[in-house]
Amino acid sequence: MVITPSDSGWKRGPLQVAFFAFDDFSGVRQITSSLDGGPGRTGSSLVIADEGVHSVQYTARDVAGNTSAPKTQVLRVDGGPPTTPSIVNPAAGAVTGDTTPAVIWDASTDSGSGVRLYSVVVRAGGAVIQNKLVAPTGAARERVDLDVLGAGGYSVQVFAADGTEPTPFLSASGETHFTVQGGPPTATLTSPAVASPGTTTATVSFDRPMNASTLPGAFTLSRTPGGNVPVTVTCNSPCTGATLTVDSPPLEGTYTASWSAAAQSDDGVPLTADSGNFKVEAYRRSDFTSGCGFTGDAPWICGADLRSVNPVGRPPLVADEREFTSPAITLRGGGQLTLSFTASHTETCAADQGRIEVDSGGGFTTVATIDNQSVSLPVPAGTGSGPAQIRLVHVLGSTTIDGCTNGTGAFTVDNLVLTR
Repeated sequence: MVITPSDSGWKRGPLQVAFFAFDDFSGVRQITSSLDGGPGRTGSSLVIADEGVHSVQYTARDVAGNTSAPKTQVLRVDGGPPTTPSIVNPAAGAVTGDTTPAVIWDASTDSGSGVRLYSVVVRAGGAVIQNKLVAPTGAARERVDLDVLGAGGYSVQVFAADGTEPTPFLSASGETHFTVQGGPPTATLTSPAVASPGTTTATVSFDRPMNASTLPGAFTLSRTPGGNVPVTVTCNSPCTGATLTVDSPPLEGTYTASWSAAAQSDDGVPLTADSGNFKVEAYRRSDFTSGCGFTGDAPWICGADLRSVNPVGRPPLVADEREFTSPAITLRGGGQLTLSFTASHTETCAADQGRIEVDSGGGFTTVATIDNQSVSLPVPAGTGSGPAQIRLVHVLGSTTIDGCTNGTGAFTVDNLVLTR
């Protein structure tokens, strides 16, 4: 007489047990079995539904009334798959500079056969590129380091297999998508390009999340002319962009924000050292307004004031050009134009001047300087390589004006007229 299954390995439940008896003479009349010492039952099979280790006793009787010696078989039944593994690293959507990132997950449990093996599957573009088999350690969290990955997007999924035979139960985590960023993290000064004196912040963006606690000591701010400027560094969450706040009202000048490798990404990779510049301008620049009539036939008249204004009067001011550029002016039929306007200066601290530049197709060139006077001059016509443009440039008259303690004022162009 035999039983199947006939070994004590873990099997999937519910388990179907079958008995086979043979008799060469009178034949088999009855098979009797019992489960875990319970009452006997007749028949050639039984079903074990409960998970655990079970004992099955069985015997057979032939037609002549002879009964075989009782036999016992230990059977193990596993009722279901392991609990689902949960990936904790990399985080969903993570960006890392680590080309061999660690995959860490909360371990699975299995009340029957136990967890026998983990499979960590990495995909790129839907195709499996790595499959790491990991034996459980018994720790609350398991981990494995991936083989080298190139820059790009990936997904990782963890499967847990138990000890059932011949086919184990499986459970699977969801897919976690992450990106490997080639090289160390980088930062870029994103704003401002030019700021007014009331602007006290600049922003820096990172190409991946950073460890915010490493940023304050990694950033410095300096001013030309001048020197280092106290600055406070804060970061959003996740830390993909930092705000640099000037601790005192910023003076006019060129500011350089510098950062060092002391800053690190979330996964511990040092930041690429670099810097970025922005300006703080006490003078505000203006452009020709849309109300200026540079269309149709001459004369073209722009009655709006064009102003470069220092509204704050706080020293020191730094030499810098303030430009006013006209819309494109199409010169039909060649010839020349005459530009006339009135320019005035009201600065209190320096002998300033300006200049007039014209681009008739080959780039801007200076055609006159202005210093508190009305100017009439010829403007070359376009030569077919493009329409003409006029640019007025206000130049401060000294490199710095440190003595200008009350230097408010304006450079103004009024009553601009273009005629043939």
